[in-house]
Parts: sequence; C-alpha cells; structure tokens
Amino acid sequence: MPFREIIPFAVTNSENKILEKLNPQQLEAVTYTDGPLLILAGAGSGKTRVLTHKIAYLHTKFDVPLHNILAVTFTNKAAKEMVARVENLVGVSLENKQNRWVLTFHALANKILQRHADRLGYDKGFVVYDSNDQQSLIKKIMSDLDIDNKNTKPNAVLGAISEAKNKLISPEKYEQGSFFREVVSKVYVEYQKQLVRNNAMDFDDLLLNLLALLRDNEDILKKFQQQFQFVLVDEYQDINLPQYMVCYLLAAEHKRLFVVGDIDQNIYSWRGANLQNILNFEKDFPQAKVILLEQNYRSTSTILNISNQLIKHNKVRKEKNLWTENEVGEKAMLYIANNEYDEAEHVATNIQRLLSEKISPKEVAVLYRTNSMSRVLEQVLTQYNIKYRVYGGFRFYERKEIKDILAYLRLVQNEKDDVALMRIINVPSRKIGKITLQKLIDEAAEKNVHIIDVITEDSAHSLKIFKEVITDLTIAHREKNLPISKLIELIMQKTGYKEWLKTEDSQEAITRLENIEELIVATQESEYTLEEFLSLSALMSQQDEDVPEEETVTLMTFHSAKGLEFDFVFLCGFEENVLPHSQSVDIPEELEEERRLCYVGFTRARKRLFISVASHRTAFYADSRPHDISRFFYELPVENHISIQVSRKLNQFNHIITALREDYLPDIVMNAKVLNSNKNVDREVMDDKIFFDYCEGDVVKSAVFGEGVIVKTIGQGKGISLQIRFRNETKLILPKYGKLEKVR
Repeated sequence: MPFREIIPFAVTNSENKILEKLNPQQLEAVTYTDGPLLILAGAGSGKTRVLTHKIAYLHTKFDVPLHNILAVTFTNKAAKEMVARVENLVGVSLENKQNRWVLTFHALANKILQRHADRLGYDKGFVVYDSNDQQSLIKKIMSDLDIDNKNTKPNAVLGAISEAKNKLISPEKYEQGSFFREVVSKVYVEYQKQLVRNNAMDFDDLLLNLLALLRDNEDILKKFQQQFQFVLVDEYQDINLPQYMVCYLLAAEHKRLFVVGDIDQNIYSWRGANLQNILNFEKDFPQAKVILLEQNYRSTSTILNISNQLIKHNKVRKEKNLWTENEVGEKAMLYIANNEYDEAEHVATNIQRLLSEKISPKEVAVLYRTNSMSRVLEQVLTQYNIKYRVYGGFRFYERKEIKDILAYLRLVQNEKDDVALMRIINVPSRKIGKITLQKLIDEAAEKNVHIIDVITEDSAHSLKIFKEVITDLTIAHREKNLPISKLIELIMQKTGYKEWLKTEDSQEAITRLENIEELIVATQESEYTLEEFLSLSALMSQQDEDVPEEETVTLMTFHSAKGLEFDFVFLCGFEENVLPHSQSVDIPEELEEERRLCYVGFTRARKRLFISVASHRTAFYADSRPHDISRFFYELPVENHISIQVSRKLNQFNHIITALREDYLPDIVMNAKVLNSNKNVDREVMDDKIFFDYCEGDVVKSAVFGEGVIVKTIGQGKGISLQIRFRNETKLILPKYGKLEKVR
C-alpha cells in the first residue's frame, strides 16, 4: 500500500517536540514522505539531526515501527550517535539488536546474510575475516602457488582484489595484461574458493554477497522491501557501486529512498566512493524531490564566506551557498613562514596563547595533508609542552615503518639487540619460518649468547643472507663513517625495504615511503651520532603517552578530520604540491577533489581558522626547496576575510612575497615588517641570544617546568637536545625552543 494512503494520527505533543526546533528546510526534509528525496546538506547544516528526526517523526506521526525503518551510515561512531539521538527523541530503547536497523552498511549486510547465507552456498554462522585474517590467507595462497611474496607484496595483491570487488569485477572477469595483474588474477580465484571453503567472507564480500542475495532471490528481496518501508542513507556522496545497488534494490518497489549527502565533501574516491551516484540521483529517480540545507550552525560567517568562495571553483557539483546566523567572527589568519619549523613554531605559539586564555585543548586541531608532516609539528609541540594526540593514526616515531628502520639502525649500533633483530629478521619477508626462529632463540638461550651469534655458515641460506646484510651495514657505519641519512638509504636498498613498498603500489605504501623520507630529513637537522639519534627518537616516542584525551590538542590529516569540528583549526602546508598534492595537480578530477579536501579542512572550524604556508620545506627532499603558495589562495576572498602575517625571518625579496606584493602585501612591505635583506635569514640567527653550550650535570631553569638537572645531552651546537630531570618529571628539551636559562 503506498505510504500516502496511510492515515496519520492526530498531532501530538511528541510530534511538536520533534519538529519545533527545525528550520524550514529541515522541517520540509523531515516531513516529506512521498517518494525519493535528495537532501544536499552543507557542512554543519544538521544532516544527522534531519536523519534522526525523520526516523522519530515517522515513528511518532505515522506509527511506523522502528524495525520498518532502515538507516545506514558509514562508521560505527556515526551509527551509535544516531541510535542515541533516536532513543532520546522517541523514548524507546533500541537495545534489541534484532529490531535495530540503524547501522553501518557492513553491519546491515552481516545481519541479513547471517539469516540467508545458505542461499549463496554458505553455512549459517559464517565468519568475517578481518585484515589480519585476509593477509594470512593471501600469504598462504601465494606460498601454495609458489609466488614470491618478496617481489609481489601480499598486501598489494589484497588491495587489488578489494578494488576489483568494489567495481563488481569477479575473479573470472579480472583482466590481466601485466605480471602483477596475472599474479592477482591467480590469487583472486583461489582466494574466493578458500573463503567459501572456510565458510568465511571478507568485508568486501559482505556487500557483494548481500547484493547477490537480493538480486538473485526475489522472495528475500520482496521480504526486505516490505519490511523496510523507508530507506535512509547517510553520506550518500561516499557510497561505492555495491552500496548504491543495494540501496536501489531495497527502495525499488516503494521508492521511499531518502539520501543525505554533500558533493562538496566527497574526498574518498581512492576508497571507491563514486561521486556520480549522488550526481545521478535525479536521473535514477526522475520524481525525486531535492532540498538544500544551507544554513550552517557550526562556523562564523567569515569562515563560511571563505569556504563558499573556494568551492564554487569546482565544476562538478550542485550549486549551494552556506550561510549562518552566527557572528561574523575574526578574520582567518594566513601566516607565511620561512620553513616548516617556523610554521610549527607559529602554530605552537598561537596554541599556547589560546590555552593561556583558558581555551580547552580538545577544541584545537592541527590539520596537514600527509602523515609525514606531523613529525616537525610533534617535535615543536613537545618543546612547547603542548600535549597532543594523533587522531586516526600513530605518532611519527610509533609508525611501523619508522620502528622498522630504527630497529635496523639499533642492530647496526648494537648487534646484541635481540629485540631489534626479532622485529626485522623477516621484514621484508625472507621466508624464515616460526620453527626456524624458535630454534635460533632456543640455541642462543642454551649457549647464553645473542641470536645473531648462532647464525653461522651452517645456518639456512636466508639467515646467512640476513647476517651478511647486517654486517655490510655495520661496516658502512663504522669504517666508512656514513652519515645516518646515507645509512638509512643503504638499509632501504640492501634489505629490499624500498622495493618492497614500491611493489605494493598502494596509497599506504606511498605514505610509508614518505614517512621514511621524513625520517631521513630528521637525521640531517643536526650532526647527531647514531647513538644520539637513537636516544632522541626513543625519548620522542615516550612523551606524554597517558594524557587524557580532553587535555590534548588534536593532530590529524584532512581526510581524518571529516565529520569532526573544533573551535580553532590550524591548516598547515597551504602550498603547491602539498595542497593540492603533487600527484593531483595535472588531473582535473583529482584537482577538484583536492579543493574539496581543502573545503573540508576550512569547514571544520567553528570560531577561528589559521592557515600557514612554508616558503621552503624540506620534506621529501634532501635539501630545502622553495614552495609557492597554493593556487587555492587566489580563489579566496582575502579582503575583509583574511589577515596576512609574514614571518620576520623572511625578506622582501622572498619568492612568495614577491608574488603577493602588488595585490596583497604592499602595506606589510612598506611598513618594514619583513626584514630588508638580500638573503634569507636562517631561523637560528634570530635566536643568537640562546645559550647552546650544555653539559651533563648542569642546572637549568625552564619557564614552564622550573629548575632541573641535565641528565643527558644529545647532539651539539644549535642542534643539541637535552634530557632534563625536573622535580616531578623528566623532559626532552631543545634549547632553541625551550627558552632555557643556565643556572650553574
């Protein structure tokens, strides 16, 4: 029976409560029930509010049972928040999971398949493989097929299989054409056979098998079409092809499909999100109604004006213009820094000022385009005693690839380091089995020697090769006196680590290579000995590990920031080849996604936006390279919306200042706020009053921690780092940041 024929109950107080605080567009979206609905919801416009109020409205106004309303989203966090809001609105608990259909796409698939998987050849009670299970199975299959996983990384094969599944490409239809694709094709066929044989599915299979179940079993499709009188979909701009088809099938009979999304926040194409799904909604459903949610409840009008002006330069979008009744707010600040350290000090100084004004640390976020950019920020924030957490990832020195390279360095420094040896003896894979490793451990324990000592001429070939590599690296370090940066490059070459990551050819592998390049940069900043650098990295990884979340500033990539909001947002690396990323600048579709990424970053801020650009940046290079300001800057409404501040460490002949002088910087240059010099001023020249001659046992005074005793010095000159024991704690301090006073 068409929904419009259902007779609603009389208006109740509960209904009034649900509808009373909605703006006109939200009200229209919540109360519309006749046919497909596309809600284009701008950032901060209350999309979750609309979805949850719609569920409550249908339940209260029309007495639709909650188990007859399907609402799907992408993350467990979002689903949990939606459940809590619905429960609060309707006063009914959704604890009964059998009747709860507010959930993620994968949870939906799992829930239905657990009831009907037998139709697909599975037994009931199938298991879902996580990423570790998947990798173990892929490795086993590659071994059975005699495929060398040193040259073809299992993770890369798994990524290619996942990409194929998201595009609905079966093993039989997977096109070959290269050595890697031939390997993937062979493994893919066997991988699917093994999954079925093990009565298991991976996460991609959940969606594919749900689609197959609904498409090939009309009775089951009819059953769920009748059960789900309404289908609500969150973040519609991020759905992939299988998710799109599942939604279409479930709503095909009654057409009551309500989707909420924002084309301007589509930033996950690399994960399979297809922007065309939301762009084509009105073609798929010609009778669809479209409602724009343009009133923003999050940000100041200044932030919104900047964001609107930026995103309107994208050609592939649906026109909308965010507005707010919030205050105008302060101008955004654009800071032109000398280099990444100057940028980080600018960020730290401003965060310190905010915290001194009693701003909660949890209301401050620092965003960057790539993970590797966090290292310098982490280092400087540590010196300023600003506690932080890295959201959605690890701190720089806790990342797997960094710990791997440091383990190699530790073993070169000290071959007795059995912990380091066990970490990397099979990284990259050398086909050294667990039984072989256990025999090594047992023999070393029995002889009371170190593990490397029991690897002899009689050992397995792979073990001898490993020991030879470590010996060669040790000789290069001790006899050739290689700088640490060159030693890391040699490690990458001799161990095959670099080729191992390159072969994977995935975004994760690219990120790991970038992080290792950043580690190399870190070794070049001062003339550390290997022992000093290893000590410094160990101390950096131990800083403030157990600080409560609410007491920390948040560091994250732009991608991780989506869906979050903060009072104060610092956007770092506003430069060409950083944002937009170098891999995207020549591809129109990807350039538009980079602009959307920038837009997402801007719209995370509620009260104030700080943007920074480094005139020179060392990341990814052996030396500091000049960077131009992002092309996105020229798309922003600078006048009345952005104040520009130039580092005093730059001069008026700097390439960025020269480019901006005529239109944006005439007053700053005329007022001599930029140093008048023909050379860039090194940032340490500005700190010539700082004392750098320290020894163990010296007593120093910090403005933050009080008096302390130096227990260890690392490095020398202006690059020196100090481990200092204060009254209640031990801290790692760099004098060039820490503003220490030598007492005696």
